[in-house]
Amino acid sequence: AWKRLVTAGCLLVASFSIIFLARLSPPAALGNIIALNFACLAALLDRTERWLPPALLVPMLLAGLLAGILRDTPAQAILGAAIAWGNVTLVLVFLSALFRRNALSGGEAIMAAACGAWAELRGVEVFLLASLTLHCATYLLTRRFSTSAAWPPYLDRQISLRGTPMGPSLALGLAITLLAEAILPGTLRVFPQ
Repeated sequence: AWKRLVTAGCLLVASFSIIFLARLSPPAALGNIIALNFACLAALLDRTERWLPPALLVPMLLAGLLAGILRDTPAQAILGAAIAWGNVTLVLVFLSALFRRNALSGGEAIMAAACGAWAELRGVEVFLLASLTLHCATYLLTRRFSTSAAWPPYLDRQISLRGTPMGPSLALGLAITLLAEAILPGTLRVFPQ
């Protein structure tokens, strides 16, 4: 199972890398490739181990902030990280209150902040919308198709809030955001520079 997941992740990052190299300047393409490698590794760990290690996410966040400094947009990187962290934290607090179970985890919020730093202020809305839509769709599909097929009826196991890892949704949301900016430059500029 690991081989399939790692191969799929590598192929996804490689295909995005080719698009970035064809459409962006080499430093911008290299930055996006680094971001996708971090996000893909975090998504693989969250999918298989249900764990988003801070030792991986903090360097991803710092690299995103450093990339913002190198692109001469440090304020946009900081605001993107803060907005992504705040929104994901609010969603998880809301889900905790709604289902009366703890849905909060530091890993999801840190990964959202790291992805927000890479997406910057101009792409944070697209990132959040894509990520949360993908996560809700994955959760609903998992709940619909996994409860009866994967568990015998005598176990009476229900899918909890922790049943669907959020890391893959955040990674795909970042990939969609970076790809949209690479293919159609300027489409993500909602806020004036």
